Amino acid sequence: RVESGRLQLLNCDVIKGHLCNPHLRPILEEIVSEKNSTDVRFLIDQAMQEPIFAEFARDAVGTMFPEEIEKQNEL
Repeated sequence: RVESGRLQLLNCDVIKGHLCNPHLRPILEEIVSEKNSTDVRFLIDQAMQEPIFAEFARDAVGTMFPEEIEKQNEL
């Protein structure tokens, strides 16, 4: 779960650029349409094998939680 203030950070050009990619959209649609949380985790694990999704996920997390990315870079 992510607080709404952090979600609003996703309204940026980097994320919008990803969402324009016709190859990423079906992956995201499949994940968000799944109702079973166990299956969602499985779908995300599968999606992370796709470079286009992994890049989107990295940018989304980095946009919402820049402090976490900075902390990882320090390690």
